[in-house]
Amino acid sequence: MSIIDIWKRRVTEHQKKMMKYLKYVLNDHFVIVCLFLLGALGYAYSEMLKSVSTDFAYGKVLAWIVFSILIFIGNLATLIQPADSVFLLQKEAEMEGYFKKAKSYSLILPLIVIGFISAAVMPLLVATSSFAFSDWIVFFASMVLIKEVELDAQIVKIKQVEKKERNLTTLIVGILSIVSSFLGLYVHPFVGLAGALMSSVLWHGRINRWLRVSRYQWEFLVQKESTRLKNIYQFINLFTDIPALRGTVKRRAYLDNIMGRMELKQDNTYLYLFSKALLRGTEYSGLVIRLSLIGLGVVALITYPILVIVMSLLFLYLTGFQLIPLYYHYDDHLLSVLYPVEKKQKLKAMQKILFTLLVAQSGLFFIATSLTMPFLTSLSVFGLNSLFSILFSQVYFPARIKKLLNNERNLV
Repeated sequence: MSIIDIWKRRVTEHQKKMMKYLKYVLNDHFVIVCLFLLGALGYAYSEMLKSVSTDFAYGKVLAWIVFSILIFIGNLATLIQPADSVFLLQKEAEMEGYFKKAKSYSLILPLIVIGFISAAVMPLLVATSSFAFSDWIVFFASMVLIKEVELDAQIVKIKQVEKKERNLTTLIVGILSIVSSFLGLYVHPFVGLAGALMSSVLWHGRINRWLRVSRYQWEFLVQKESTRLKNIYQFINLFTDIPALRGTVKRRAYLDNIMGRMELKQDNTYLYLFSKALLRGTEYSGLVIRLSLIGLGVVALITYPILVIVMSLLFLYLTGFQLIPLYYHYDDHLLSVLYPVEKKQKLKAMQKILFTLLVAQSGLFFIATSLTMPFLTSLSVFGLNSLFSILFSQVYFPARIKKLLNNERNLV
C-alpha cells in the first residue's frame, strides 16, 4: 500500500466519523440558535452601518486586522496517528506527497470561513470607503494565496526542531499577510493581489527552502494532530458523547469553600455528587463557562431589548439543555445503585443545580445589559430570564427526563 493510499483511506474513515457526529451537531436546537444568532447579529450590523459614514476612519483599520488574522483560521489536518512515528518512519522519504494531499484537504473549510467573514466585512468597507462589492473577489483571491502559504508553513514547522524556529516561520507568514492586506486596502485591491502573488512566489521559491530542514519531528506532529482532533471533539461533545474524548478532572482546591458549605446529609447525596462533577469535571464546567462568555459577548453588543431577550433566553436554554447529561453522570457507577437514596432526590438535586446555574447566568447577562441599556430594561430582561430558569428547571427538565426514560423502556 502506497503512502497516498494510506491518506485516502484515512480521509474516508475520518469523513465517515465526522458525518456520523454531524447529525447530532446540526440538531434542531443548535440550528435554531444559530439562525437567531445570525439574524440578531445581522440586524444589529445593518443598523450600525446606517449610522456610519465615510468619515469613519476605523473601517479600513478593522478590515485590515480581520483580513490579516483570517489566514490563520484552520490547522493542517494530517490525520497522523501515534503509531505512525514507528511504522511510517521507513516511508519518510514519501511523506512529502502525503502532506501535499493533507494541505489540499485542509484548504477547503478555511476558504469557506474566510469567504464568509470577508464578505461580511465588505458592507463596512463599502459604507466607509470607496470600495465596491465586486472588490471582494480580489480580496478573497489574495487571502486564498496567503492561506495556501500559511498551510505550507505548517508543513515546514513539523520539520523544525526548536520552538523559536516555528515562531519565526509564523512571524514571516504574518508579515506577508499584513503587507498584502495593507496594499489591498490602502493602495488598490489589485495591488494587494499582486503582493499576495509575489509573496506566494517568494515563499515557494526561496523562504520555505531556507527554513526547511530534512527530517520530520514525529512527536511534535503526533501531538499537533492529537490537539487538533481534541478541539473538534470538544465542540462535538457539547451535543453528544464522544468515545474518543474523556474529560479530565481537576482538583480546584479554591472551590472547596463552596462544597464545604453544603450540609452533609442523606437528602443532599446527589446534590453533593452533581456539584462535585460540575465543579471538577472539565466537560461540564468548560461548557458552562464557554456558553456564558459567548452569551455575555452577544448580549453586550446588542442594544435592542427584544433581541437581547431572545438571545439571552436562547443561551439559557442551550446551557440548560447541554447540562442534562449530568443527570446520568453516575448511572454507570455501581454504588449509585446501592445508595439508600430515593430516585426523586436525584431529580430534585439536578433541578436545584440547573436553577442555580441558570439564575447565575441570568445575573451575568443583567450586568452586561445594564452597561448598554436603561436599568429598568435590564431588570425586565433579568426577570424574564429568571422566570425562564424556573420553568426550565421545574417544568421542562422533569418532562424531558420522563420522555427519555419512556423511550428507553420502549427500546427494551
